[in-house]
Amino acid sequence: RTSFRTSSKRPESRGTFLAPDERSGGTQPWPTMTQALSLEWAYGFSSSLSGSVVNLSTPDGSVRKLCYIAAHTAVIYDCNTRTQMVLQGHCNPITCLVATEDRSVVATADAGPDSMIVLWNVATGQPVHTISSPHANGVAAMDLTPDGTAIVTVSAAAPAAAAEQEVHVWDLGAEGDEPVLAGVVPEGDVQTCVRFHPNSTGELVTNGKQRVFFWSSQMPLSRELRYYSPPVSARDFKQTVGDFTVSAFTPSAPGSKGGTVRCVTGTADGDIVVWDSGGVAPGGAAAAAAAGMRANDRRAIKILRIHHAAVTFLSTVAGARGTGPTHLVSGGAEGNVRFFDAKFRLVAWFDGLAGGGITSVSFTPAATHNGALDSFGDDEGGGDAPPTGGFDAPNFVVGTDASNVFAVRAATFEESGSAEAIRTAELVLEGTPDAVTAMATHPSQPVLACLGAGGLAWTWNYTTRAVDVKRDLCHRGQGPKPSALCYRSDGRGILVGTVGGGLKALDAETLAEVQVMRFTPHRVIRVVVSDDVKCSHAAVADSGGCVSLFRLHGPIVEAAEGEEAHRAFEFLGKHRAHSQSAPVCGLAFQAGPEGTLELVSCGEEGRLCRFDVFGSSVEGGVKLLDVGGAVPTSLTFLPRIVDNHSRVQQGRATVLVADDAFKLRTIDVATLTCVRTVLGPTFGGPLSVMVPVNGGAHLAYATPDKVVGLAALPLDGDPARAMGLIAHPGEVASTTAAFDGSTIFTVGGGAAGDAGNVVNVWAVNAAVLDANASAAAGDTARRGAEGEFYREARDYFMYSQLRAQGEDSTAARTAHADGRVPLEELPLLMRALGHYPSERELEDMFRELAVEAAGVTMVAPTSVGFDRFIALFVNHRPVFGVGKDQIEEAFEALGAELGDAVPRDALLQALTGSGEPMSAEELNAAAAALLGPGATIHDLIPAEITAKGFAEDVLGFLPVEA
Repeated sequence: RTSFRTSSKRPESRGTFLAPDERSGGTQPWPTMTQALSLEWAYGFSSSLSGSVVNLSTPDGSVRKLCYIAAHTAVIYDCNTRTQMVLQGHCNPITCLVATEDRSVVATADAGPDSMIVLWNVATGQPVHTISSPHANGVAAMDLTPDGTAIVTVSAAAPAAAAEQEVHVWDLGAEGDEPVLAGVVPEGDVQTCVRFHPNSTGELVTNGKQRVFFWSSQMPLSRELRYYSPPVSARDFKQTVGDFTVSAFTPSAPGSKGGTVRCVTGTADGDIVVWDSGGVAPGGAAAAAAAGMRANDRRAIKILRIHHAAVTFLSTVAGARGTGPTHLVSGGAEGNVRFFDAKFRLVAWFDGLAGGGITSVSFTPAATHNGALDSFGDDEGGGDAPPTGGFDAPNFVVGTDASNVFAVRAATFEESGSAEAIRTAELVLEGTPDAVTAMATHPSQPVLACLGAGGLAWTWNYTTRAVDVKRDLCHRGQGPKPSALCYRSDGRGILVGTVGGGLKALDAETLAEVQVMRFTPHRVIRVVVSDDVKCSHAAVADSGGCVSLFRLHGPIVEAAEGEEAHRAFEFLGKHRAHSQSAPVCGLAFQAGPEGTLELVSCGEEGRLCRFDVFGSSVEGGVKLLDVGGAVPTSLTFLPRIVDNHSRVQQGRATVLVADDAFKLRTIDVATLTCVRTVLGPTFGGPLSVMVPVNGGAHLAYATPDKVVGLAALPLDGDPARAMGLIAHPGEVASTTAAFDGSTIFTVGGGAAGDAGNVVNVWAVNAAVLDANASAAAGDTARRGAEGEFYREARDYFMYSQLRAQGEDSTAARTAHADGRVPLEELPLLMRALGHYPSERELEDMFRELAVEAAGVTMVAPTSVGFDRFIALFVNHRPVFGVGKDQIEEAFEALGAELGDAVPRDALLQALTGSGEPMSAEELNAAAAALLGPGATIHDLIPAEITAKGFAEDVLGFLPVEA
């Protein structure tokens, strides 16, 4: 009997899974290893996160470095040498980045399952302290003391909106990784910001959109954090109070009646709410008591407008030499950075950065004043008089939500004014100008073309790390957004599909539109160009299931002023090769000998289609040559190369099709028949993108969920010949490879970690994969020979030899593992080991052996050896076993709701009339085998049966314990 527990939602990872979350604990450095794929560059950063950029530069400018978040990676960028040091280890989007006062250590934290906090040595890029799983769902907000001895975290909200958040304080010098202080946030408002009191690790502030909480330690009596939340209402201040955004502690003005340190909280309306102790609480004593407040607790004392848009950043900073007055620094969504004194008088303003809303302001470390805050001295003046003396602040960098980082010289404000300070601000880092949705590489130059979610198109030189040209293809929102693109195979033009069903021809140098045509009402999802010498055709797949064919008319070049542009393409027609409910998941050209050109598509409904390219015309439309069966997720042509190790007939066009069962099938294009099946990489889900690289010696691939990898061709199912790693914290939205195969580009999608704003550039070192595969080959064989499965398979194989020789034979026995068995024994061997192939699957196996033999001996095989049998079994058996979910899905297809029964007649009709039908004799034979001689299928199956009853009473699956 088989238990449902043998069925798994995800297959066991195969190959060398070089996932960045394979980490060591404590303070041990993580080993740096040469890998087949290594992160060479992170293009872009998580610009929408508040505090996503930290300034690591020195005051004298000899060191000019930044640290910033790039999805699940932190990057230390040297502005002088234009090099990156990547800090890898998180498998979820990094949500927080903070640094010590001297910038010797930065700390990162992520949100999601298996989250962690890592403190990194800035000089070496190695972790010095790691806290694993600080909260169940990771970290939403974090702060670090200036000396790096303590961290405070607020947990990320659970998927269930009503779940409570935690506030933890961690002593980094203590043994173990347990918080020294802990508190629970009441339900109702998700907290998104936390700050330490500058003079005490036992006092904190957090805020969400609606409430601000002040927390204090009860030690040594208790490790529990006490909190109170002062009430704020529009009636108290005679104006509306916008949603809270960020908070910071700031020193009080001289002579103030409250404490020496106040707190301010920014709002989405551009205000700050000032919190201080003393005075009468808004709403009166009753409201304060209801909020759990005491006499000296902070309360809202005033509200001030400091920006024309949301306050997105708040901090404090002292003078350029680390002394002098302390200023409150604010950043606004309108792109302004402003400095205020202790009386909230505007001291300096850096308005008009044309780079988006402010998300980060970070100062040179030696002068950053995150230590103890005191009230201002007499040099600040008294009463309402303006402050005396010049503006004094260290140089700083500004990060914006448009993925730009500017370096600003603070002294320029005093010397030449705000306008000059903004004009001379240096753009030190330029990220992706728009969230990337699609990419394509130039066929002969180091250029990556990108499409953005907002309608932008641009080219990025991945050698110089600079944007070459940028253009708005939506014409300020008036036109449809681009959705797919492809270079001409000669590099002399780009074709772009749109969400409105149009095709645009762009000059590759200027991105100017040369020709535009709308040919379908559906979204364009794929554009491919033929690889023949003339670059003669293009094909486009849309979300309606159609494949359209275009004839290209030469290079796409922007017309000179006063001249009319030449037509770039001609529409030949389209064919609905696939369905709208199961769109095209693969589309590819391949040029062949003597000027032939193949075009193949595959759809999610399982159809594989071949098109007659040259037989198609404007008059006749696109011709569909043949259709074969498959369940594909992606498709690519295999290179037509002569390889002595290949088991496929040379010179024939073949496509590699990945399916949702983790199989990779080699399909002969001429016959649309499967000639080889192997088990593909099984981590991260089925393959969604496949790109041959290195002249066809290797295959770069990506999965929908996180993973990018490399596999050696020809594929044979050996797990040591493939590797994969976590490329992004969520969906991998687009993948492409450099023209020389040296680099792979990936971009994230979905909602994880600023999806689309970070393009990861992976260096390919295929020699490492080949070396690892060679080293593992002998070890795999040795370990396999020692395994229980291997011994069982060998016994069955030798028993089949005895059967073939005749069980009653008196001749000398010749059964041994080095021998062969007739092909007729292959189905029985498979079933003995637990795989029950269909007749179609058996046909695929026999055809695979025949094609393999035809390429070597030209003689059809009649037997199979043990090693080849094992390879067939491993490559053809399902990755997932049949389990409870699959049986319930089958019964639902018969019309049964969950838990309902179906009539026996309906079940028998499906067994005898659908798929590969079973005869009545076969059904009765199965019943007799289970119940004994004379039993029929009516004895085995009752008049009505549920999925649970069929699984347990007929198939013999063990029930799953609750």
